Amino acid sequence: MLTIPRQVFSLPSFEVWWPDEIDNVLALLAACPLVTVHGCPDDTAASLEKYSFRRKSTFTLLFDLTLPTVDLWQGLRRKSCRQDINKALKRAPDIVVNSDTDAVFHLINNHIRRKRYRRPLRTAEWEGILSHGDVFSVRCEGVLIAAHAVLVDWPARARATVGGEIDPMDERFSGMIGPMNRLLHWHEMNYYKHRGVRQYDFGGLVLDEASPMYDISRFKLSFGGEPVAENVVQLWRGATGRRVMRQLAAWNVTRQTLHSVVQRGGGSDR
Repeated sequence: MLTIPRQVFSLPSFEVWWPDEIDNVLALLAACPLVTVHGCPDDTAASLEKYSFRRKSTFTLLFDLTLPTVDLWQGLRRKSCRQDINKALKRAPDIVVNSDTDAVFHLINNHIRRKRYRRPLRTAEWEGILSHGDVFSVRCEGVLIAAHAVLVDWPARARATVGGEIDPMDERFSGMIGPMNRLLHWHEMNYYKHRGVRQYDFGGLVLDEASPMYDISRFKLSFGGEPVAENVVQLWRGATGRRVMRQLAAWNVTRQTLHSVVQRGGGSDR
């Protein structure tokens, strides 16, 4: 189980990944009012329901790193995935771990600002990642091309949490940014495999092909792996506060559902 201290609206909280024992999670809840638990199987989420105000079903993509490397390589579902990795290797890039993290932080945030899929990383969030995982980056001809931050719960799981790449319009590396990104993920899988980590977690997966986020999932699925259903569960210590948070969470779900209907064209007055 991985535990990361957080501050949410000035409140002390814990972010938990892959809980092992319910009692360990409840001990954290006794120490602070808010605990967010990621990677919960259904039975764990059900056991925590009494204390939860929000539960969200998610999918992630897992790779069994106990398999031989040749099996992982053959498991890459698209021939183009292997071709891209080999294409990147021909440029003799330099891949490093936990080096020049300030440059990586800026690269990732610039990528987030271009894509607008989440808020840029705050310094405290970045420091939490650095203290509980690794940062991988790939350079070509001295230029930082792509980088990934990985949370690690030794020896169970390593999860790619956030990443970034240079602007794809950069003509110096036309046609190479995607291959470098693939190579970096492949490197991470082998890095953790050789250090005894059992699973590589590619992070969140959207299986709805109509979703604007599906292109990212298509990229991830090209590596193979197994889609796995999990839950994110948010816990609040006090019963009164929990009731209020449940009402707020229900209102937010309703708002998001209405927004989704409108985005899909269901909000017309016909």
